[in-house]
This record gives sequence, structure tokens and C-alpha cells, in this order.
Amino acid sequence: MGYVAKQIDPSELRDVVRRLAHGEAVIQAALAARVLECLREVPNTGWRPVRSCLTSREWEIVDLMGAGASTQTMADRLVLSPATVYSHVKSVLRKLGVHSRPDAVSAAERLRREEAAPLN
Repeated sequence: MGYVAKQIDPSELRDVVRRLAHGEAVIQAALAARVLECLREVPNTGWRPVRSCLTSREWEIVDLMGAGASTQTMADRLVLSPATVYSHVKSVLRKLGVHSRPDAVSAAERLRREEAAPLN
């Protein structure tokens, strides 16, 4: 729920622990600024759940399938052979427990929504 640098003053650490114990997320201002900078650099291809069963490459494949890309188009865009793309597509279908590309895209969107939902 939080992150502080090793150089934190011990009196500040006590306050941080108390805030965390009350459910507050804690991040130092300098780090928060850097995180916001990094977020601006994230490509606009859809975010990936942290605890995903899919690899980053498989999420790229899902995003391209969602855009209606053919196997050849995906291969050209990702600089892969069509056989490698086909292998990734099969892996995505297997991992998501579906039988078609549209079903895979729908299942991936469900994963994204579930990850975005607050844990209670």
C-alpha cells in the first residue's frame, strides 16, 4: 500500500506505518512525481492487469486482435513470423479458456475490469 525510500527519517517512518495501518496509501512526493512522468510515457494500447496469466507479448496480441488485425498484420507490426503470432494466439485462447479471437478479447476485457475493481 505504500513506498518510502531507505533514507526516511525514523520519526517519519512511525507516521507512515500508522497511516498504512489505517488503510491509507503512502508514497513520497518525489517518487509520486516520477510515477506520474512514467505514466505519461505508457503506450496507449490498453493497460495490463498486474496479476495476469498472460505475458506482455500476449497482451500485445490481444490488443491487436481487439483492433481486428489479421495474423499477417500482427506479424508485420510486431516483427514476428505469422507462425509465431499463431502460436501466441493459441496460447492466449488456451490461457483464457476460450475458443475464438472475439471471445479472447472479451475475456481479456473482463480481466482488465476485474483488476480495476476495488478489493473488499
